Amino acid sequence: MAAPADLTLPCSDLETTTSSISSWLASVSATDMCDPDIIVSNNYTGFNVNLCTPSTTTVTWTATDDCGNTTTVMADLIIEGDEVPPVFSFTPAPLTVDCNSGDVTLGNWLNSAIAADACDPDITITNDYTPTAIDICNGGGSATVTWTATDACGNVATTTSTITVTPDDTPPIMAAPANLTLPCTDLETTTSSISAWLLSVSASDLCDPDLIVSNNYAGFNVDLCTPSTTSVTWTAVDDCGNTTTVMADLIIEGDEIPPVFSVTPAPLTIDCNSGDITLGNWLNSAIAVDVCDPDITITNDYTPTAIDICDGGGMTTVTWTAVDACGNSSTTTSTITVTPDDTPPIMAAPANLTLPC
Repeated sequence: MAAPADLTLPCSDLETTTSSISSWLASVSATDMCDPDIIVSNNYTGFNVNLCTPSTTTVTWTATDDCGNTTTVMADLIIEGDEVPPVFSFTPAPLTVDCNSGDVTLGNWLNSAIAADACDPDITITNDYTPTAIDICNGGGSATVTWTATDACGNVATTTSTITVTPDDTPPIMAAPANLTLPCTDLETTTSSISAWLLSVSASDLCDPDLIVSNNYAGFNVDLCTPSTTSVTWTAVDDCGNTTTVMADLIIEGDEIPPVFSVTPAPLTIDCNSGDITLGNWLNSAIAVDVCDPDITITNDYTPTAIDICDGGGMTTVTWTAVDACGNSSTTTSTITVTPDDTPPIMAAPANLTLPC
């Protein structure tokens, strides 16, 4: 029986360890002059080989024939072991990111470190980056990131690089709207006009696409009759709390101008034949206009009992009053003269009536 050559297992033989040892152990054979079926055995029992630790194990093979004659040979099983750590072949260059870089850029950078190992083709690479290490909203800054490469035998190597976060301290961009002037004629569209004006303000930000724009206006019950100026402030706030404010004025022109009579009825003279229609038309003929209110109210102070046609008639002054929606008023006057009815009835006497005897 010839001894086999020593078997040396390199650290890279992790997947074929058992088959390599089995083949080596089975490679020993023996011959005998008398026994064609010699039994060859060995004392190796350590198939759970630790390829990470260098070691030498001596294996003995024994050949025994039918008469009990034995021959032994020995050879060594040599484990080279792996005590060499991985080597980084690529360390990421220092990275500077801002709010527009995104998670993809950071993720690619963290995953770009490359290491190789003489024994393990599938080493594990981890890093110690913590997302909260640098706050983009709180001054940014730099942090050192350490990558650790670990092979199957626990040997480790590290490499480092830096990440610099540019802080977001730029406030949003927002333009102030033009002042909104509401004339007194805007009585019916006040709310919609103010709402459209308030919503017309928008803002943009280098980092935050979903800015919140608010305003401090709370006075939709506007008094359009009284001149006033209200300053409105818009505020835009981004995710980092950076704010921008703009201001504009809501100007109420107000209405302090009374209506103007464009038609004042001419003095009217009536008698017993004029009738109520003539008087009614005269009283309703006054016309006034207003720069703000197209639907002013006109009243008069005529009293039917003021002049008695049966008691001497006479003249009286009638006053018309025009009032607009803001309470501004103006008046105009004219006279009505009533011709008295002092003419007695006309009646002819009949001829004398003579009755004969």
